[in-house]
Amino acid sequence: MRIAFLLPSLAKTAPIIVAANIIKHIKDACEKVEVFYFKNEIGIDPGVPCHLISFGTPHSFEEFDVLHTHMFKPDMYVLRHRKQIKCRTVSTIHSFIRHDVFNNYSFPKNLLITQSWYNALRKHDVLVCLTQTMKAYYADRYPGMTIKVVNNGISPDTYHESLSTKEKQELITIKEKYKIIGTSSLLTKLKGLEIIIPFLQKHSNYVWYAPGAGNFAKVLKRYATRAGVADRCYFPGYKSNISAFYTWFDIFAFPSRNEGFGLSLAEAAYYKRPIVCSNIPVFKELFNSEEVAFFDLDDTNSFSEAVEKLEKNPEYYGKNAEARMQKNYTSTKMAEGYLKIYQELISE
Repeated sequence: MRIAFLLPSLAKTAPIIVAANIIKHIKDACEKVEVFYFKNEIGIDPGVPCHLISFGTPHSFEEFDVLHTHMFKPDMYVLRHRKQIKCRTVSTIHSFIRHDVFNNYSFPKNLLITQSWYNALRKHDVLVCLTQTMKAYYADRYPGMTIKVVNNGISPDTYHESLSTKEKQELITIKEKYKIIGTSSLLTKLKGLEIIIPFLQKHSNYVWYAPGAGNFAKVLKRYATRAGVADRCYFPGYKSNISAFYTWFDIFAFPSRNEGFGLSLAEAAYYKRPIVCSNIPVFKELFNSEEVAFFDLDDTNSFSEAVEKLEKNPEYYGKNAEARMQKNYTSTKMAEGYLKIYQELISE
């Protein structure tokens, strides 16, 4: 098999990490694997030949059997140049597009991007969703199209990050007085992070440590100030070494309102963190109530009760979550799923 990946860039973002993990495990099973990308932003080395290309220049990809795209610009490239592309195409959908785009852009830009992206996805031979919940959602929009499910997976063997001296000292100082409820996500409204602030008001023995950046950061800081807990909220910004922080978290929180998968859930599970997460359908598909503690969206009492449930037996929940992650959410298992899709597509 000869597989080409089309990516927006090589930046260290969740979808690019997913693509790199697929490549890592399929490259030895394929005759050729190469990456094509648009924006000269490099944070990840996929370990195969990589080519910077122009969005306006068509490529036939005739030397490949399958072109696998990730994210908006690559899908739009397929829409624009589909007649020139001579191989089969697959797109992985990483989110519920409408919710994701409307969270990040204002009207009418969000509407234009959403409709354009929906139209672009119709040009592919196969669409891949991250969960059965996502598949059911998109099946209504794309009746008759082939839609597969492959769960995202992580590669713990690549987690070699460490804390700087300053970061480590900061965490040591915090832990001398408090427990840490930690998060690892973009700081956007869609992530539902504001529910942690009333939790801090009721639980003076906790601080919130929130690595990440996003358009909701200033709002969260204002909320924390008004609630009188700003001194127990840490917003250190984006951290490229996020895996080094997980073991310092007493509780890991993922209160998202909408999510395609949630890679950091799998990462927290790998580190056996007790996890509290919203009871949205995707999360309830990925884990059960013996592995994580669920809470009702926008219900601060439910959130507190879920954390208190974890506190009674944190090792139990951490161990169960890690076992589920090792069984279902490894990059090896993910790559096997994509190899099967490629093989089925080529044999048609």
